[in-house]
Amino acid sequence: MLEICEKKWIDIFSVLLTPTSTIAFFGTLIAYLQWQINQKRLKNELFNRRIELFDRISHYIADILCHGNVGQGEEAKFLRNTRNAFFIFDKDIEEYVDKIYSKSIKLQAFGNLQNSLVGDELINNLDNQRRIKDWFKEELNGIRLKFQKYLSL
Repeated sequence: MLEICEKKWIDIFSVLLTPTSTIAFFGTLIAYLQWQINQKRLKNELFNRRIELFDRISHYIADILCHGNVGQGEEAKFLRNTRNAFFIFDKDIEEYVDKIYSKSIKLQAFGNLQNSLVGDELINNLDNQRRIKDWFKEELNGIRLKFQKYLSL
């Protein structure tokens, strides 16, 4: 009985140690390791794209706060720079980008009207601009929290 068990084990190991089995094993191992490397590379590339978009959004908001207004053509540039947000982020960031764009357009419109207004209309316009700028300031302070779940390796 003991000889039969030993014989079975010897037969099993002899089959496992054939060149074909060994090649298949190492081929499978190499394929698995390549898959792991590709997964890490994909995650790294996604991180790089996300951090680039995060930087563009942060700089846009910071520029608005530094200059006090939206520069000529900057809103169109912002749209071009963030048009791929929906590919690499969830819906919440896409909506956030839309909100930033919308607020910047409003700020630009209020700024364009400012010189033609007087009295209460001017005060109301300036108050609206201040509220939007305060919103941008709050967003710049909290932008890392919005992106935190996307910017980890």
